[in-house]
Amino acid sequence: MAPGHILGKRYIIIKRIGQGATSIVYKAEDTKLKRFVTVKVLKEEFANDEAFIKKFTTEAFAVACLSHINVGMVYDVCEEDNLHYIVMEYIEGYTLKELIEKEAPFSQERTIDYAIQILAGLKAAHEQNIVHRDIKPENIMVTEDGVLKVKDFGMAQIVTSSTITLTGDAVGSVHYFSPEQAKGRPVNKTTDLYAVGIIIFEMITNHLPFESDNHITIAIKHINDPIPKPSQYNSLISKTLEDIIIKATNKVPELRFQSADLMSDALKKALITPDTVIPNLSSKNIILDNPLSSTIYLDKQTTEFIRNQEKNSSPAKKEILGSFTRLTAVFLGMAAAIGVIIGVITSYILFGNHIPDNSSQKMAAVPNLIGRTFEEASAIATEDSFIVTKIGEKESTKVKEGTVLEQIPMVSVPALRNSTINLIIAKKPEDVTVIVPDVINLNNADAQKLLEEVGLYFTLTREYSDYIEIGKVINQTPKGNTKAQQRDMVTIVVSLGKEMPYIIMPSLYDLSLEQAENTLKAYELVLGTVTEKESEKPEGVVIEQDIVPNSNVDPDTVINISVSIGRKNLLEDLDNTLDAPLNDVTRQEIEADIEEILQELDAQDDKDNNNEIITKSYTIKLPETLQDNIENQTYQVTITFQTDVGEQTLFDKIINIDEFPYTLDLTGIGSGILTIYFDSLAWQEEMFSF
Repeated sequence: MAPGHILGKRYIIIKRIGQGATSIVYKAEDTKLKRFVTVKVLKEEFANDEAFIKKFTTEAFAVACLSHINVGMVYDVCEEDNLHYIVMEYIEGYTLKELIEKEAPFSQERTIDYAIQILAGLKAAHEQNIVHRDIKPENIMVTEDGVLKVKDFGMAQIVTSSTITLTGDAVGSVHYFSPEQAKGRPVNKTTDLYAVGIIIFEMITNHLPFESDNHITIAIKHINDPIPKPSQYNSLISKTLEDIIIKATNKVPELRFQSADLMSDALKKALITPDTVIPNLSSKNIILDNPLSSTIYLDKQTTEFIRNQEKNSSPAKKEILGSFTRLTAVFLGMAAAIGVIIGVITSYILFGNHIPDNSSQKMAAVPNLIGRTFEEASAIATEDSFIVTKIGEKESTKVKEGTVLEQIPMVSVPALRNSTINLIIAKKPEDVTVIVPDVINLNNADAQKLLEEVGLYFTLTREYSDYIEIGKVINQTPKGNTKAQQRDMVTIVVSLGKEMPYIIMPSLYDLSLEQAENTLKAYELVLGTVTEKESEKPEGVVIEQDIVPNSNVDPDTVINISVSIGRKNLLEDLDNTLDAPLNDVTRQEIEADIEEILQELDAQDDKDNNNEIITKSYTIKLPETLQDNIENQTYQVTITFQTDVGEQTLFDKIINIDEFPYTLDLTGIGSGILTIYFDSLAWQEEMFSF
């Protein structure tokens, strides 16, 4: 669907922003409510498939009943010319996955804040008996204001009891799979909480608990393997937060938090008192979590479930699931071999690292050296028959200075005895203290320049202000003239000017006086002076209005109009002024002259009318100077048009840098000077004619 395409006489497509197996996602503009929206369109090949259409609308029906700040809203569900689409909230910002990749590990405070917001969104869904089933960082947006929104309820199902029966459709993303999802078993609300536990693990450590190039291996690990302790990767994590993660990711759903509220309350306590004891973490429960003696096999029901998924999956998923099914056949066909493996594992449990096998005596699990001094690490490694070598240093605040930050091989990986464990030691980041510039009341561009000069990074948000003019800084965090470290982040808030509700001026042309007055009332505008003028238009219709249609006007603006009184009969006036009536020949000659004059006037009227309402396409290009400013992701763009009559604002909107060059329609009259402003600074002027 090309940019500019209009759906439902309302939604203008701007660009494509994503694509899934069954739908294409676009950014669009709602011309009625003047806001950006996300439009998810069902692909053409599924437009006649009732099952796909029903599945496609599941997301809309599941989330349409939800109204919560931490849930992405659904505005509309539409069908037009066999085209099915859902209109949803357009969320400015980044996915949580993008932030994790750029900034993790997060601080404990930030991690808990984000987790509580995710849980608040899930609570709203769970209260409506909706289980999301695909909670992952890619499905969570973080706005510039730090608000998290759970989106993509496309896999949600409404449940009427604590569990539901799965269909043959896909049921989540493998890295965040609960054990019951990996086995194709019924799920409930704790399934979503398991995924939140994995996300907390990832935010606080910048690691996933289970990683592999093979998706099948990851799924099986979720079923059988205990979640590694987050403190193996981040020694600064509190004991309470670690316990919360372990409880949320329990293999047994009944031993997890039973509601989003309970998990959120635990997180709040962890923020206030990091030593809070989390219940249901006894050794008995942990053993129940990971019974190696009950290692999961892929039975007939699971195999059938996977086959059903394969039939309904995208090609990429089919390839993965096909591998899973083939693996199932191998497992089922090699029961004896598996029995041998189970015996070996049992021996491992009974005898520790010393498995009674000649080859295994050469192997041992790599000990955890993270957070230890080199001397401590060396002693621990020697005890387990390993050698340690320092291969470098790395700036970090994850662990204390002079302790092990990273180790290769990783913790618990089997390795040859007497082999070397390579260590990277943490060193304190260079202390470069700077004074934060006071940028309040400066233009956005000048503020950014000052921050860059002292080596500070910045993020930018925008707010309306009744006192600070558009484009200037309202506030900053941290405050000016305070100390910070180079590369610290400063948040600046830039003014959008005074928040003024504006109205799109309607066209009154060819309306009767009564219709025009009613139209203005409906638009909260006021009828001003009404002037009567001669015109070829029917008597009583509007022929002029002093504000151009489609212009932005304030409520209660007075609109002056002109109304047609038709053409006067010039011959009758002439007869009345003469002493004697005109003869027929003279009358015909005069009528011919008048007709010729009227035709010329009509031609001029047509030309004038064409000049009254002209819409032209115009493309805004980002100036080269601003293209180099990679830190600024948005600009407030304003277009004004100056004529002899006065100045009009034709366009005023925030535009993301990836939307440039930005094409729009301008509506106006005559010729004048067009001025383009970026963040209140005039960057370009040109002569322009409509």
